[in-house]
Amino acid sequence: DVRKDIQALALQDLQAVLASGKDAFFEGNPYIASALMAAPELRETPIVSCFLSPLSREELVMLQEKAPEEVPRIVTDVMRRKLLRRTQRQKGILSLRDLEDIEVRCGAAYQELTYAWRFEWVLPNHDGEDSENWDAFYYPIGDARRCLADFVALLRQETPHHGEKWEETLLR
Repeated sequence: DVRKDIQALALQDLQAVLASGKDAFFEGNPYIASALMAAPELRETPIVSCFLSPLSREELVMLQEKAPEEVPRIVTDVMRRKLLRRTQRQKGILSLRDLEDIEVRCGAAYQELTYAWRFEWVLPNHDGEDSENWDAFYYPIGDARRCLADFVALLRQETPHHGEKWEETLLR
């Protein structure tokens, strides 16, 4: 159960893809990704893992210094605004169901950020799916460009320029 939605991945299907010599790509929630990274069946499989974060490590540290009790609420609000803009951009007028889904998703944001330390790299990206920086100027600009370049570097087995390593204790 992920954000009021049942999600699953058939490990046998994944193993079949890998056995055929092909690469597999999973893009989704950190719960399934963490389970895949910890799966004994994939212990010998090289895995590149990254977590896209709406805030940087530096920003989270600053927020914890200024208002530690407010960090979960701020993360929720950051994601609420991103999700509202994205959904409104995609659909125009939002329904009650859209708003309820956004509340479920943004309400899970802080908990999902607590999983980020498990990933090899964390890529901060303020330009979420709602940002025009992805496609309004023919080429990505801003954090959209930086994050895309860092993701490409990871796929090339290079070190991302703006990638971060988060410690388990960053978010309590």
